[in-house]
Amino acid sequence: MAESSTQSNSKRQTLSPGKDAVVDRISSLPESLLCHILSFLPTKESVATSILSTRWKLLWTLVPKLDLDSDKINTLELSLHDDDVEDAREIMFAHVVSSVLAKQECGELQTFRLIWRFWWDGSHLEAWLRTAAARKVKEINLDIFTAREENLNLPPSFFSCRTLVVLKLTGTIDIDIDVDTPSLSFYFPSLKILHLVRILLPSIINSQEHSFLKLISGCPVLEDLSFTTDHFEGEYKLCVPTLKRLSISGINDSDYELEINAPALEYFDFDGDLGYIKFYEKPNNLVQADVCTYRFDDDYTSIFDDVYTSILVQYFCCTE
Repeated sequence: MAESSTQSNSKRQTLSPGKDAVVDRISSLPESLLCHILSFLPTKESVATSILSTRWKLLWTLVPKLDLDSDKINTLELSLHDDDVEDAREIMFAHVVSSVLAKQECGELQTFRLIWRFWWDGSHLEAWLRTAAARKVKEINLDIFTAREENLNLPPSFFSCRTLVVLKLTGTIDIDIDVDTPSLSFYFPSLKILHLVRILLPSIINSQEHSFLKLISGCPVLEDLSFTTDHFEGEYKLCVPTLKRLSISGINDSDYELEINAPALEYFDFDGDLGYIKFYEKPNNLVQADVCTYRFDDDYTSIFDDVYTSILVQYFCCTE
């Protein structure tokens, strides 16, 4: 018993801080593993680790990810009037994004995620996306809101990012190609996941091919398409032979037709009036369909249709 007590005291003495040096096991991990751990943090938190020690000072620059939120940029310490706070936040955030991209030494960029609320100047986005494309970015996630009258146009230099696998766009973003430059087109040869949430999908004008359809046709290996939009007018033929998952929601218009040609489709998620949707052929590979269907009366009032089984049967059969 005395021997056991002696061993216990010895253990307590060994683990007691102040008597033995504390072992920093995290910092002893390989650099690649530390960068992997930091990649799960927002960039602001990743940069904050630079104060831990000399080894951590530049470690964040090796993380192949940019994840920044303009709402998290602190302007409270600035001695500004209320009218100047928004301007200062915009300038500061633009400087932060540009600085992070310039200081990163990781070469290829895995993820570029930006939550950006701005009021007057969105011109920085072109340079940021050009840099991301040059660094062979794999995933781009943009959540943008502007109070300007005009939406933010994606720069033409972004339309042919060959390494992009995941593209998610949310907010006041316009994907319309300028009618003065009809030769421009989208080409994302590696893109497999495309999510569009509340972005502007303009109506078809002068019988020109819709930019939305141009975008889809420029993704030859697309497997997952999701779009939510309030404005969706005209006739659309969605032909994606590789598509496995399709999600459509938020359409409040009653002046559109959408024909879906997706023979490999496995998952279909739809929220809206199914009367404007038709399938080019029976989706024989369909595994799951989650459908909430309703119709619009003449006053555009939403009327929920509880009995949608017959509609599903109708539209999941071959179209004559």
